[in-house]
Amino acid sequence: MGAQFSQLVVESSRDKEGEEFFVENQKVSSKELPILAEGLARQLPNLYSLDVRSCRLKLVPPSISKLTSLQILRLEENKITTLPTVELACMKSLRELSLARNQLLRFPVESLKFLENLQILVFSNNLLSVLPALDNLASLRHLQLDSNDFSTLPPQLCDLPSLRILNLNSNKICIVPDHISRLTSLEELHLRHNLIKTFPTQIGRLVGLKLLDVAENELSNLPDETRGLVSLKTLLCQHNNFSEIPTVVFGLPCLSMLRFNDNKISSLPAEIKNASRLTELHLEENELTSLPVEICLLSSLRKMYLEFNRLEHLPDNIGNLKLNVLLLHSNKIKSIPQTLLELKTLVRFAIDDNLLDESSLSIVKKEGALGLLNINEAGRSRGNRKSRRLSRTFRRSVLGLSLRDDITREVLLGSPKEPLPVISVSPTPSAKIATRTLSRRLTMEKIKSTEDLISPRRGHKKLEKRADIPPLERFKEFFRQFVEQQDYSKKRKEVLKKATAEFKWQLLSQYKESTLELIRNSGGSFKEAGGSAIKSRMKERSYQEYITLIKERPNKTDLTHLRNLLINHKPDHVWTSFFIDMGGITSVSHLLTSLLSRGMKANQLIVESLKLVQTLLDICLKTVLTTNEIIDNVGLHFNNSHLEIRRLVIEIMIQICQEHAVGVSLVMDAITNSALSQNMHSMYRFDPLVQPLQDDSSLIGLDSSSNDLRSLSLTLINTIIDLIEDLEIRFEIRAEFLRLGIQDHLDRLKNSSHSDLIYQVRSFETSGKEDYEDMLGRFDRNTILKKMSGTLSTDMSKYSIGKNMLRVSIFLLGTQNHFSMQFNQHTTVDEVIRNIWLKFSLPLSNEDFGLFVPISDTNPNRISYLPANVTGMWLREYVAIDSYGLSSEKFVSFSRKWS
Repeated sequence: MGAQFSQLVVESSRDKEGEEFFVENQKVSSKELPILAEGLARQLPNLYSLDVRSCRLKLVPPSISKLTSLQILRLEENKITTLPTVELACMKSLRELSLARNQLLRFPVESLKFLENLQILVFSNNLLSVLPALDNLASLRHLQLDSNDFSTLPPQLCDLPSLRILNLNSNKICIVPDHISRLTSLEELHLRHNLIKTFPTQIGRLVGLKLLDVAENELSNLPDETRGLVSLKTLLCQHNNFSEIPTVVFGLPCLSMLRFNDNKISSLPAEIKNASRLTELHLEENELTSLPVEICLLSSLRKMYLEFNRLEHLPDNIGNLKLNVLLLHSNKIKSIPQTLLELKTLVRFAIDDNLLDESSLSIVKKEGALGLLNINEAGRSRGNRKSRRLSRTFRRSVLGLSLRDDITREVLLGSPKEPLPVISVSPTPSAKIATRTLSRRLTMEKIKSTEDLISPRRGHKKLEKRADIPPLERFKEFFRQFVEQQDYSKKRKEVLKKATAEFKWQLLSQYKESTLELIRNSGGSFKEAGGSAIKSRMKERSYQEYITLIKERPNKTDLTHLRNLLINHKPDHVWTSFFIDMGGITSVSHLLTSLLSRGMKANQLIVESLKLVQTLLDICLKTVLTTNEIIDNVGLHFNNSHLEIRRLVIEIMIQICQEHAVGVSLVMDAITNSALSQNMHSMYRFDPLVQPLQDDSSLIGLDSSSNDLRSLSLTLINTIIDLIEDLEIRFEIRAEFLRLGIQDHLDRLKNSSHSDLIYQVRSFETSGKEDYEDMLGRFDRNTILKKMSGTLSTDMSKYSIGKNMLRVSIFLLGTQNHFSMQFNQHTTVDEVIRNIWLKFSLPLSNEDFGLFVPISDTNPNRISYLPANVTGMWLREYVAIDSYGLSSEKFVSFSRKWS
């Protein structure tokens, strides 16, 4: 061991600047250990993290106290029975100590009581049954005591005022005491796999609790006081004895994930409609025969798992939900509601093993359940809308008129009484502005024909026929691990083991379509996916080791190496598929969240993590899109000030939007959640996209690459708007950008020499005008003005216009700008118009413009003396603004006059 150890020390000092040291599967004798500890202290004086696992250690040498800079000490999977008292107490810098999977019989409180900075303590998988007083560990935030021998929840735990995460999974706890309520800082409470039958009423006092895991117990109800868990987001109650879901659960205001699978639930209450923030619902392996119609009111629900029930029919309006995942296999469903057949947001859909007609079953068998949906029709619908836009653009090209010519023909919302004179005419290159279709590498490529434009995106293409079922031996191991991953009941697992090869393959196909394709391409045996076999054959880390590395000790070098392995499918496709399906994507998702708290020093890790997400999207798009919170966690870095991070996040969002029909919805949710996580109002959610367009952007590194980032930002803006099918929603989203002042930045960027940037600017303005033309086909101009002003009225708090300020909304080219100016009792309407005319350098006389007050039920800006039946009025040019008696908000609109 001595020579190997010395080499490891040298490599650690060279590659990681002596800050981290990790050794695994090396036998270390009792005589060698003190010498090795002294060697570490001498050769690695700045050692920050020491991780020695699976080395058969029986004791911790006193010389470890010489590692005075050590903050993380992990000695997992050894044979340690006790810790040194005096020496360990000298390690004042220690923040994390892990002795998981050792042989501790007694909690080493004497060794720990002087570690005032200790925040994370992991004693999982030991032989502990009693806890001493822990009041000296006042800084402890994370305590793991799972897989020990506790029969009660030790009251000493409740004396830890800073504790946020408590894990007591897999013990023998029967009762949760009332004094649990003293843990006022607790955010996560893990009590899975115990013997708990009831919960104390005091649980409701944990107002900061975000996750409660009581799965695999003997619970049949929850106390009414559970309603006090006002911060709870995740509630895990699977594998219990519930015959119904307590209605108090649906009143939790922040609840987003709910698991009651494998219980005895036969019906759902109408109160389920109150769970307005619920995004994921697990009810598989119950006794449901129907669903209440109220479930169709859950507007935030994205994933619903209902397999292995007794459902005979579905609510007619189930297609009103914006589901990304819906699993219904192994029920008694005879027909599918039309609204579900027309649902365009599904990424995963399973309905095997039901009572459908033969033709439907045949489609499911050949093409998968998604083959039943009218996804191709959705693609044609979007293509038709784009085709209409394309024809208008081609008309401009055929006429040889530039964008500026078309703009001058209708400068404002109102159509001029006579055609306006052309101010400038310049030929445009043939059809170069034909479409906003984006290339795979995020640069705008000009298409050659309309067929290129209306071809369906990948998310809408028809599924190919499934390959013939391979021999069971080829995917037996893959299926076994899949069943373990699904958290099925023991009984269900036994039934699935005995299922036919065809049933197993169909089940895998519904859940693991992307990774099955990887394995099919490998030409090898599914059986070879075991981590140890691959490790010995390839002399490479197993997929489990990489997942552990991402969770526990991520570093740039290993993340880069992992990404290169995945890109080249090395060690092989089977290895890649198992990394993906056995928690690889989830580990990357959690890493993106954990890096938020590390500040700027984590920027390089964030960059590598985002590049890893890009690679995973290329390999297994659907699996990434359906992995819990990964898109949201990417979005958490949307407002990062680092240029490379912002660029990668935007690239990922563009890729998701382009590659699947549900992409825009997921990206919009991620952008909104990112704003809310920073306590921003959702109306400012697009600020990070508008910010790079400014001259004085605060982004780090925004120099020669500034135009590239601006082009990417505008590309994402155009992509989001273009792929929203509903005209009015598109109109509203564009208005959000305009309220953030994007038009001012676009006007300045028109002088850029960057061709892609100019193209994106023109695309935004052109599509805005085209959408306005489409709106005119549905509404008159006055109604459009009312809609715009109604939207704007919700945003007045941002502008704080003040007592003597006039706020004017300027409607120009189907877009909105804003103008504010101070006024007094002598300021006339004409003065306001002239100021706006000069500010925006309008090409026409200011006499063509006017100020209009639209009146609607939703707009509080009413003029006191107007009759109730008057919808609005033009303000006279030479009359003082103050004389019109406008409301305190003093909000009017500015546009071209019409008859």
